[in-house]
Order: sequence, then C-alpha cells, then structure tokens
Amino acid sequence: MNTELKPGNYKGLIKDIGNILEEGRNNTFRAVNEILVKTYWEIGRRIVVFEQQGKEKAEYGSYLLERLSKDLKLRYGKGFSRSNISYMRLLYIKYQKSETLSHKLSWSHYFELLKVEEDLERSFYEQQCLNENWSVRELKRQINSALFYRLALSKNKKEVLKLSKKGQLIEKAEEKSNEDNEPIGIILSAKKDKIKVNYALGGISNKLFTSKYRFYLPNKKELENKLRKFFISQN
Repeated sequence: MNTELKPGNYKGLIKDIGNILEEGRNNTFRAVNEILVKTYWEIGRRIVVFEQQGKEKAEYGSYLLERLSKDLKLRYGKGFSRSNISYMRLLYIKYQKSETLSHKLSWSHYFELLKVEEDLERSFYEQQCLNENWSVRELKRQINSALFYRLALSKNKKEVLKLSKKGQLIEKAEEKSNEDNEPIGIILSAKKDKIKVNYALGGISNKLFTSKYRFYLPNKKELENKLRKFFISQN
C-alpha cells in the first residue's frame, strides 16, 4: 500500500481506498465464513450428541432430521433443508475435532467434500483445495473427473495434475500386454457420489478383450489399494 501520497495525487488516493475496501471485504468474508462453518459444526455436534449419545441410528436419525428441518425452517427461515442438516451432522462425524477444519474452506467446499464417502479420497481433495486454492466449482469438477483415482493409476502423476487443470477426464493407462498395438485405457468418472470405472477397448472386440486383456487389468479393489499405498507414502 502507498503510504506516501503526493499532494494532489487523487488517483493514488482512490486506488489506495479501493485496496483497503477490497482487503476489508475479503477479511470480512473469511471471518463470516469461518464462523458459519464452526456454527454448522456445532449444530452437527448437538444433533449427534442428542441421538443415541453420539451413536448413529439411521431409523431414528432420519425422523429426527425431518422434524428438525421442518421446525427450524419455520423458526429461522432458509438454510435448514433436510439435506443441509444432514451434512451439518456429517461434518461433525467426519471432523470431530473442530481444529481440523480449515478457515480457508467455505461451507460450500465442505458440503461437496462430505459427499465423498472414502476418508482417504476426501482428505486428498481437501488438501488439493488448500494447495491449489480451488473454488467450489473447481472442486466439484475435479471430484467429477475422478482425479484421485486417475493419479493412482498413472505413472506420470505430475502430468495428470497438469492435465486435470485443463479438464481432461480420460487417461490412457499403460495396462497392456507385450503384443498390444493399442493401449487399453481405463476411463474414470464420478457420478452421483460414486466412482465409475470402465475399460476403453481401443477398437478391439469384447471377445478378444475378455480372452486376452482382462487378465492384465487391475480390479477395483486393487485400484483402491494402490491409491492408499501411494497417498500414505506422500505423507
């Protein structure tokens, strides 16, 4: 910030005031956001403590969330849909120490992260959010592109990260036999909170694929194990 304005430098004054306003607004947004996340975490904690001393029970929980949604909306207005309340509860279940919540991530970020069921996968996207300063939109795009799984399959992880920023969803994995002319690709995508794994046959017939190539391709459980080993080794 310019602290030594020249007399009559009105444009400089306007610029400095604009910088001060922008910084103040950003700080206010971050502060409000941090309070909102902690408030929702506390609501989630109260719900979990209320139901069965913190033990989940789907039958009772479902009724409780429906009733809470109805009553809270009548009393406090928007923001208390059943889905929202459900994720407040889940926020506490997945982050039982409030200190583990990042003040850099908004409630909208956590709302998307909590849709990822696997803890290891969720932790990866959370860390990438912080490292790359992802917007909520970018976070959703990377989850939907199955970046976590594509990294686990690739031998060139830096290249995958580079391509992911361009929105590339399909990666040709180097899973092939010695006699292959065309590589067999593994197509990954995330839809409706589930990871979908398909094999790209590169133009070969299903019959040939079944007899010749299936043996060389990892099953879904093997993919998961590879992921865990890789990301644990990075810590």
